[in-house]
Amino acid sequence: MIGEDCIIREHVTIHAATKPDIPTRIGNRAFMMVGSHVGHDGQVGNNVTMVNSALVAGHAQVADNVTMSGNTGVHQFTRVGRMVFITGNCGVSMDVPPFCVVAYRNTLFTVNLVGLRRSGVLREHITAVRDAFWHVFRKTLTRPEMLRELEARGKDCPLVQEQAEFVATAKRPICRGRLNANAISDAEAFT
Repeated sequence: MIGEDCIIREHVTIHAATKPDIPTRIGNRAFMMVGSHVGHDGQVGNNVTMVNSALVAGHAQVADNVTMSGNTGVHQFTRVGRMVFITGNCGVSMDVPPFCVVAYRNTLFTVNLVGLRRSGVLREHITAVRDAFWHVFRKTLTRPEMLRELEARGKDCPLVQEQAEFVATAKRPICRGRLNANAISDAEAFT
C-alpha cells in the first residue's frame, strides 16, 4: 500500500507483505530516491525521505518525518522513531528513539535540532528533548531507570513523553549515545 503524493525514483523496490491482513505500507509524501528499498511487511510513515540506497528490512517500522541518508540500513524488526535523522553509511539494528540523530552504527549522536526547529516545535520542548538526551540516552541506565527518568521529564513535555512511550514499548535494545570509557557493557546497559 503506497500513500498519496509519493515520489518513487529509479530502481526502488518495495516487497509485498507475507500476509494479506497487514500490507507493506508506505505513507503519504514519501520520497524514495534511486535504489532505496522497503522489505516485506515494512511500515514507512508519512513525509519520510529515503536517499539513494537507503534500505528498510522486512518487518521494520520507520515513523513519520524520518530522513535516511544515502547507504543507510534499518535491520528487520527494528523501529525508528519520529523525526529521526540517520546519517550516511550508517545502519541500525536497535530501536532509535524519536527526535535523535544516528551517526554511527547503533549510536545516537545528538538531537535532531534542525528537524525540530523546522517543524515549529516550541523552544522549551526542544530544550526538554535535549536535556532528556543528555541525562537519559547518554547515561548507562537500565531500561526501568530510563523509563522513570523519561516519564518524570515528560510530565511537562509531550515530546519527552513520546520518547518514554517508545522506550516502554520497545522489544529490542535501544540505541544509546556515545558512552565514556568507564561505561558498563552493552549487556548490562540494556537490562
